[in-house]
Formats: sequence, structure tokens, C-alpha cells
Amino acid sequence: MTAPVGLTMTLASSTVAVTGTISDPEGFPLAGITVALFANGRDEGVRVDTTTTDDVGGYRFTRMHATVGDDYRVETTDPSGAHVFSQSIVTITSGPMTTHHRTIQVAGHIQGIVRAQDDSARVQSGTEVCVTATGEHAVQAVNVSARGRFRIGGLPAGEYAVTFHASNPKLADLPPTLVTVTAGRTTTIEDRALPTR
Repeated sequence: MTAPVGLTMTLASSTVAVTGTISDPEGFPLAGITVALFANGRDEGVRVDTTTTDDVGGYRFTRMHATVGDDYRVETTDPSGAHVFSQSIVTITSGPMTTHHRTIQVAGHIQGIVRAQDDSARVQSGTEVCVTATGEHAVQAVNVSARGRFRIGGLPAGEYAVTFHASNPKLADLPPTLVTVTAGRTTTIEDRALPTR
């Protein structure tokens, strides 16, 4: 139907649902994936709801007040770090339900041990050293454990610069270590010793 000249037609919002399945590249459904839905923008937006995929990889957002053509952003996160974070846009279609399936990539890991060169300035707690992996498509950071161990997951395959920053004023930072990450594999780097200041 065409609106008369001078009149503007406004589409009414209705109650709709967004549903779908999260799978790995082989097509296997993934349980326990955190799925977040954002409205009012393709970039920042406002979080509408968060859910977790069920045993068959399914998720569902219900009772949403939306209009056909509205864009929402869907973000997926694997709390285990076994799969890469992803985000995509879903556009609301006509009817009570919009289906949006996602395939997320298998992630790689980096792990290692950090210690101090001088025992008098040893790493005493898990908050004293932050390890950051910076790549072209992802940045992940963790604090080392009380024993100096760290493991960074959720990394897309690629090259990363791994940096070590110590909050202990007695410990100096190290130059970046270049690491190649492969999907589905854990890369263990050599033990790193933080010099004293």
C-alpha cells in the first residue's frame, strides 16, 4: 500500500523472537556458549539480553519489541576459550520469529610461566604480572597465577605479540615475544624471567 502524498507511514513494532544455533566449523552444535543481543546500533548499542546455548547449541531471545528491518548485534563468547569471539548482525524479518545461525571458529591458546630473575623480587601473587597477547584481530589479557603460570585462550589463528607487565615496582617489563597461534592448538612459550629494576 502506498501512503498518500504528505503522509508518512510508521511501521508498528510487534513482539518477536530471535532464535538460532551456534556450531563449530564441522557443524557440531556447541553447548555453553554465551550469546548476547544488542539493539540501537551495529557498533555499541544497548544490551537487550544474554543467554547460554543449550545441549544442542540452541539459543532463543523472546518477547522482544521490534520492527521489521531493525538491526540487532549478536555476540558469542566461549567461556572456556576454546572458540573465537564473534559478532554479527541480525535483521528482524516479518513474522513472529527471526532465525540467525552462527558458525564460530576454533581458537588457539598461548601458555607459559613467568618468574623473576631475582628471588628477592619473586612473583608473589596472581595480580602482579599481566600477560597480553595482541594480534591483528584480537587482544586478550590474563593475570598470572600465584605460581607464575598463565594461559590465554580464545585466540584466532595468527601472529601475536605477547607482552609482560609487572605491577611490582621491583620488576621490569620484558620486550614483546612473537608467537604464532594455530587453531585448536596450545603454543607453550619458554619460561620468561622478569629482570629487577
